[in-house]
Amino acid sequence: MHAIKVEATIEKEGELHLTNLPVRPDQRVEVIVLIPEESWALPVPSLPAVNDQEWQHLVDTIRQSEPHFSTLDEAMNTTRGRS
Repeated sequence: MHAIKVEATIEKEGELHLTNLPVRPDQRVEVIVLIPEESWALPVPSLPAVNDQEWQHLVDTIRQSEPHFSTLDEAMNTTRGRS
């Protein structure tokens, strides 16, 4: 395997565009993206604001969904076919 070091800057979130690589069309390559520690930042998802009524509706919906488990052990045993 041969290595080519290229430094690039992300211009659009979640996308990396590389040009002028010494490879042919349809040639398979393996890419490893290294992010310098000083550049590392986990994205903070933007969540929609909900009022108390909407939040309660969400909680009720989750509680009514199937399957409903009382404990984590119960859920783990059921999903592993041990219930």
